[in-house]
Amino acid sequence: MQSNNFFPRTTRNRIAMFVGLVSLGLFITWNFLPIDILYDTNRQTMAAVFWPNIYKNLISIGTSHLGFHEILAAMAYVLMILLALISFSLLPAWKLWQASALLRLIPATMMLIGLGVFIYFITRGVEMNRSAMVIHLCISLNFLTAALALLLFQNETQEVSHAT
Repeated sequence: MQSNNFFPRTTRNRIAMFVGLVSLGLFITWNFLPIDILYDTNRQTMAAVFWPNIYKNLISIGTSHLGFHEILAAMAYVLMILLALISFSLLPAWKLWQASALLRLIPATMMLIGLGVFIYFITRGVEMNRSAMVIHLCISLNFLTAALALLLFQNETQEVSHAT
């Protein structure tokens, strides 16, 4: 009888997969949260507003005056694209993530930088409506859980048993 080799054997990797599942849930949650468009009574989801306009937003940052906030906004856009890739790959590609500490450390550091950028935007004193604040908090938690999942994975050694 063969056991299922997809699931992790160690408790630490099982916890990391659970945190990865929470990260994916947070990603889906903040994408489907409703957001109020300024001066518009239409309520759309964050995914309908953010993802179609991400290229336009990145291009407009490059043509405007590059100040500290514009650079942070560009970093946030790029890191959110990376967050999407990591959130969707944590569960199906967990064997890839657990294989190398360097492979986990670099994206985890980038996720923590993204968390810092969002914490900065939340705490800088700009008044946000309630839906924008909830979305920013969900994105921040999403960055945190993705980084935690990456940092929790550990390499599982493959034991090869030879039948004689």
